[in-house]
Amino acid sequence: MIPHLPPLDAPPTPDHLRQAYEALTDVIAGHPGAATPCAFYAVVDDWVGPWGEDGYPIGFGLRYCRIFNADPRLRADPVTRKWVEDVTVLLQEELRDFLMRRFQAGTLPELTEAELREAAFDSHSRAYTRGGLLMVALRSPELIPVILTLPAAEYDPLDPDFLPTVKEVLDTLEELVAMTPETLALDGEARLTRLLTRLRERLDRGELNNLRWLDRLTGLLQRDVFQGRSAALQQLAAEVAALAERRKQDVARAHRRQTRILGALRDHFEHLMPGWWRLLVDDDDEAPPLHG
Repeated sequence: MIPHLPPLDAPPTPDHLRQAYEALTDVIAGHPGAATPCAFYAVVDDWVGPWGEDGYPIGFGLRYCRIFNADPRLRADPVTRKWVEDVTVLLQEELRDFLMRRFQAGTLPELTEAELREAAFDSHSRAYTRGGLLMVALRSPELIPVILTLPAAEYDPLDPDFLPTVKEVLDTLEELVAMTPETLALDGEARLTRLLTRLRERLDRGELNNLRWLDRLTGLLQRDVFQGRSAALQQLAAEVAALAERRKQDVARAHRRQTRILGALRDHFEHLMPGWWRLLVDDDDEAPPLHG
């Protein structure tokens, strides 16, 4: 039993609710019981798990809390350092509040790792924005690609964390693309130009190779958000969108080759992007049969 936390099946009395809330809050980053900024996740895993490395609290929460808090590029910049510190707290508070709602409803003993994972990932883009991502974009835009692509290991489409992580990244990107001209004018178009340039570099290196990701990215860049901007910025956005479209074709063709070699991948690719084969524009556009 975790010190100060009630048993999972304890009745949700006011005393137990207060006990659980205070115990969880005490180990959130910046509070007296938090030996490290990331200690919260181990406590959560011990209390409602344990799932170990295969579960969200240890396998993702603790792991990437440590990565973001230790990254020298983010620590060296005062704006991104504060953003990391604030988001660390916000993510843990969101997870605490989710657990408290389940405890109050009397459903905490039935909590599955998948439910916890879904709730946690659902809070990521919200915490990123509330933590001040817009200020990071304005003051240190060159670090936005670092933030977007730090958990690169999670971008493996065969990894169960892949889709939630991509959703988190694209939700964040959408917040940036939706910035108003007035907001962008605070620092000028040069900063947005640098962001698009870095995204183009990531595409060139093949670091964004996922169909759902690429499809949403091209949709974001084809919006009328760039109307009224400089001709150079519009041209850059068009180039990035065209590169993403080419990558989309490359990935779709690779998926088709892979499914013909290993049939077990067919169900998986269809789950990741239903109807993905329709993105192919070449002559060989027959839908691969689903496995089984």
